[in-house]
Amino acid sequence: INAEYGEVKSSSVLMAEAVSYIPYSGPLSVASFPFLSVVVLGVGLFLLTWFFAYELTSTGTSAQPTQRNLFKELSLALAASVFLGWGTLFLLLWCGIYV
Repeated sequence: INAEYGEVKSSSVLMAEAVSYIPYSGPLSVASFPFLSVVVLGVGLFLLTWFFAYELTSTGTSAQPTQRNLFKELSLALAASVFLGWGTLFLLLWCGIYV
């Protein structure tokens, strides 16, 4: 029903219009999801490991305290969380859970 002009289209006209539509395809191929998930999760886990190693080794002792760098901590945490988030998304898409 076209409410603007008050006309009603028949089902055969609607079917003809539906056949002429081009199906949507995403910007990434479905075949690239396994590669992307493995690589992006690998980078995220590497950054997460680097963050934990930095946190554990930068505590120092009471006899010899060390300076922490807040910018380095936040940038490592942000980069790791972004890569792990996108990697999880591609992993879910690879498994067929379309979110």
